[in-house]
Amino acid sequence: MIQRAAVASLRRAGPITRHFPYRPPLVIASRWAKQFIVQPVRFGLALGIVLLIASSCWAQVCPIAGQKDEVRITLYFGRDRTGEAPVSDREWQIFSASELTREFPDGFTETDGVGQWRNPATGQIVREPTKVVDVVSSGSGLVTKITTVTRTYEKQFGQISVGVVTNAVCAAF
Repeated sequence: MIQRAAVASLRRAGPITRHFPYRPPLVIASRWAKQFIVQPVRFGLALGIVLLIASSCWAQVCPIAGQKDEVRITLYFGRDRTGEAPVSDREWQIFSASELTREFPDGFTETDGVGQWRNPATGQIVREPTKVVDVVSSGSGLVTKITTVTRTYEKQFGQISVGVVTNAVCAAF
């Protein structure tokens, strides 16, 4: 009874004031969205932009004399093929000698491995023999070189994708 009287007196008083305890669901939802979605996204974007600018302006200090800033690229080439035999050692050697050597003439390292990934089309977990290739380069034209090598391998051997990981490193050779 007291609550009804309080609500009735507030309604007669005019517009809802900040002391009125009831908040419509839309107001609550919009405040929640602003606090937990909009503000963190804005913060994340701002932080990302600041880090991007800082990383391009702030040169890495290499700990060993003679080292310089380089990019390490690790490429993961799966060797299984759907409906065919896996990429043979001979086919890999030809690909490596023609494509990898042409794009990365300063050198690279090949390692045998076993990879696991989820096929995005079927959701199936696939394990397969893999060639892991590490390249350390100064960075000139790297995007084009990596794209050329990965697209050629995908097309030539019927692969869905080639894994590519890049890191900033200090190196000397």
